[in-house]
Amino acid sequence: HRSMYFVQPGILKFIVTRHFASRIFNWLVRRILSLPLYDVQAGLKMAHTTDFKNCCRFITKKDFSFDTELMYIAKKHKMTITALPVKFRYLSEASTVRFLRDSLRLFTAIIDIKIKSLTGYYR
Repeated sequence: HRSMYFVQPGILKFIVTRHFASRIFNWLVRRILSLPLYDVQAGLKMAHTTDFKNCCRFITKKDFSFDTELMYIAKKHKMTITALPVKFRYLSEASTVRFLRDSLRLFTAIIDIKIKSLTGYYR
């Protein structure tokens, strides 16, 4: 099952750049954090209230890396994580992402999450 994206022709260049950056980021997440997901930042999450509250006790990220840390904490606490396909319609370039700056920040966040994990922070 694959997600489907509907894109307005005028924003195709933006979407291609964003998709490329997302693929690299998610590859790093799979390699460094061993999260078996192909899109940790889709922004669409569902969880039981108790599980979500338990994970949120450990959250330290307040930027784009929030989703990554949340999924990592859920994995560390042996919660089942399932990826489901979605349909998404891009109608405009509604993003505040700055490619180089935010890519570096996200990479730093992955390393920070790994270090916190190795030191037992997410126990």
